[in-house]
Amino acid sequence: MQDFKDWCEQNSSIPEEEDTVFVGHFEYEAYPNQFFRVFLTTKMLVKFALEAKFILSDATYKLTYGNFPAITGGTTDRAKKFHPFGLALCTSEKEIDFAFFFKAIKLIAEKIYNKMIDPRIVIADNAEAIANGFEQSLEVQAYDLINAPEENAIFDDDLTSLDDTSKRPRFDDSV
Repeated sequence: MQDFKDWCEQNSSIPEEEDTVFVGHFEYEAYPNQFFRVFLTTKMLVKFALEAKFILSDATYKLTYGNFPAITGGTTDRAKKFHPFGLALCTSEKEIDFAFFFKAIKLIAEKIYNKMIDPRIVIADNAEAIANGFEQSLEVQAYDLINAPEENAIFDDDLTSLDDTSKRPRFDDSV
């Protein structure tokens, strides 16, 4: 764990270049419960979070040697292009790990750009750990968009500005 701590500290300074990766935030504990969390990002990726009103987030495995989960999140634009905010490597994929990811984005955006991020919605594929981590770290209410038709109206209003060829039906995979 000492090597991990040293590496994170050595790579924590915010670079001048917008596309250079740095450690935005990290946490670890060696005893009694060994764990680590590290958030990697660039200044350019953090910019995507500044105006984001919603965040898509999930975790995946098999990207690292130890099969540790890689947590990512970002937003999309009107052209449906995904804009990630960064990548967190953690020892697990629990609520506290997702809270770490969202908190790291919040902290680094304030540090670099002196601006608070203000997302209102998390799209979390019915994953309670993601929604709860979002609520915990950003102090907002997460909505289950698949099972809450009244909140789906938020997206319906946005879709009215698109032409009919751009609209696609949403699928409810909860059945």
